[in-house]
Amino acid sequence: MSTRIGDLAFLSDMHSAALVDRSGSVEWWCLPHFSSPSVFGRILDTGAGHFRVAPTLIESVERHYLDDSLVLRTTFQTATGTLELTDALAMAKGVRGHDVGKGSPHVILREAHCTSGEIGLEVDFVPRFEYGLTTPLVWHEDGIVISTGGPTTLRLDAGMELAIDGAAAAGRTRLRTGESIELSLIHI
Repeated sequence: MSTRIGDLAFLSDMHSAALVDRSGSVEWWCLPHFSSPSVFGRILDTGAGHFRVAPTLIESVERHYLDDSLVLRTTFQTATGTLELTDALAMAKGVRGHDVGKGSPHVILREAHCTSGEIGLEVDFVPRFEYGLTTPLVWHEDGIVISTGGPTTLRLDAGMELAIDGAAAAGRTRLRTGESIELSLIHI
């Protein structure tokens, strides 16, 4: 693992966990429970999958959690502008107290928002199931990227066009001040 464990941010929906590195990459996500095999496991092996959303040519990175939550905000500064990436594992509506985690929808929500200038944005989706042992099938269906392997299926709505290359999907776009891209990755 090239990333130090202290540089990984923790996301949770009280049923599973994801780890996000400082470059905007989900390096670990196990589904649908903490004890389940990973769908992204690059913290174990470079070929075990990841899901990166970030600007090109990053100059600096700052991160923090929003208001006593596990909603992560990463601010990327580039030579041409600033991008805020907000990441969270969704919780079921209305759950509180001892119900937290009940009915978890198993969704990673990501929003890339250009706060100033112009940003080149890259999305790199490389699912690898079962700790990287299973390379899934990846295809487009009605503008959505679907990946499936064994009992696991993921549905990625990227808010932008992604090109399929074997068992991965990737794309680039440009965002200007005030523009955003919302991404949702759902375990179905």
